Amino acid sequence: DIVRYVRHCDVCQRVKPQNTTPKGHMFPRYLTTPWERVSADIMGPFPTSSSGNKYLLVFEDIFTKWVELVPIRVASSSVILNKFKSVILNRFGAPDILITDNASNFVSSAVRSLAQSCGIKHQTTPLYHCQANPTERANRNIRQLIVTYLDKERHTKWDVYLGELQFALNSAVHSSTKFSPAFLNYGREIKPSKSHSRDVSSRDGSSSDVSPDTSEWAARMRKLADFNHLVEQNLLKASSEQSHRYNLRRRNETFNVGDQVLRKSFTLSSSDNRVAAKLNPKFEGPYTVISVSHGGTCKLSDSLGQSAGSWHPSKLKPYRPPQPLGGDL
Repeated sequence: DIVRYVRHCDVCQRVKPQNTTPKGHMFPRYLTTPWERVSADIMGPFPTSSSGNKYLLVFEDIFTKWVELVPIRVASSSVILNKFKSVILNRFGAPDILITDNASNFVSSAVRSLAQSCGIKHQTTPLYHCQANPTERANRNIRQLIVTYLDKERHTKWDVYLGELQFALNSAVHSSTKFSPAFLNYGREIKPSKSHSRDVSSRDGSSSDVSPDTSEWAARMRKLADFNHLVEQNLLKASSEQSHRYNLRRRNETFNVGDQVLRKSFTLSSSDNRVAAKLNPKFEGPYTVISVSHGGTCKLSDSLGQSAGSWHPSKLKPYRPPQPLGGDL
């Protein structure tokens, strides 16, 4: 009875950390078409550049891995929408799904209105679970490239070489697709302004005086469909391998509709409010699970029935209501 009483203790459940393997398995992602799913994220703030830019807006086609790097001065919804129209909609067309996090500039009414008018399903990641946004992996590579080519004493020049960095990312063979993003989009490899092959071609005169063979080009473009099928298989294989490695350290435990849960607390320290994050309870709640997605993400509601957002199961744990000692547990 004492063990069960302590297990149902309200304060203990909120304060004690979880010492078990995190919940939530990763599932392979099925992708079949270029520019069907586009993810977006914002990097920054960075030091204000000489051009006045402070943030980097990143778009990525999840199928071809093509990235667009857009420096912006203000990370507002209006700026994001204008860049999305000019960089994505007017060049590659409307995707079926747009994946973003839950930042206010991505979930505003203006973004929802544009998505609805274009027939785009706006999909947000679980709260405080950045791994669910595919752009996060690209962000790591982008950050490494910026640091590599940046003078450590001139951080305000972070946006100077974004064009060259974007070219490098889109012309390199990706480990998952086995092709470069440029080839999967254009049916050819893009050449840099200065390269050994270009110098050889210019000396031989092999590229300037020969008329293009349109029939050969048309045949190459038709074969892109075969390449897309191969890329589909490569992506599925890579995603399955990543899921397997991830799931080795996770439990495939899910919640059901109607379950009561506690979620991790993300309170920040504040000297003004005299709040220390380390002294705050580790969990908040209880909340009620009102829906569960195929991947296990839970949509929660509070005690008043209001939405409490969507959460990955790794951020949740079951809640046991307190019961009197010696009662029927």
